[in-house]
Amino acid sequence: MRQLARTRGHGRAFTSNTRWCDYECYYRCDMKRRPTTTTLRRSVALPSALIGELNSVAPPELRTNLNRLVIVSLQEYVSRRRREEFDRAIAAMAGDPQVRAECAAIAKDFAVTEADGLRND
Repeated sequence: MRQLARTRGHGRAFTSNTRWCDYECYYRCDMKRRPTTTTLRRSVALPSALIGELNSVAPPELRTNLNRLVIVSLQEYVSRRRREEFDRAIAAMAGDPQVRAECAAIAKDFAVTEADGLRND
C-alpha cells in the first residue's frame, strides 16, 4: 500500500497511516513539550568522609536530602564570599585618604545636629 505525504495547512507532512489528531496533539499540546527549567544538573564525586562530616553538622531536616544539603551549603558559601568581598571593599575605603576627608567634611556639616538631645546609638 502506498503512503501519501500530505500537509494540512501547517507545512508539515504526515503520512496516511498517521492520524491527524496524533499530529495535532504532538505539535499543539503543551504536555508533550519539556518544561523549561532553571536547574542545572551535574554529577559530582564527593568523598564519603566529607559527606559523613557534613551530615554530622547539618540540621536534622537536611541530613536525609543530600541535594538540598548541597544547595544550602553552596548558598551559604556564596553569601560568605560576597560578605568577605564587601568587607574588603569597605576596608579599602577606610584606608583611602579622599574617602576619609569626605567623611570628615560630612561629619562637620552635621555636627550641629549632635545637640538634638538624642543618644548616638
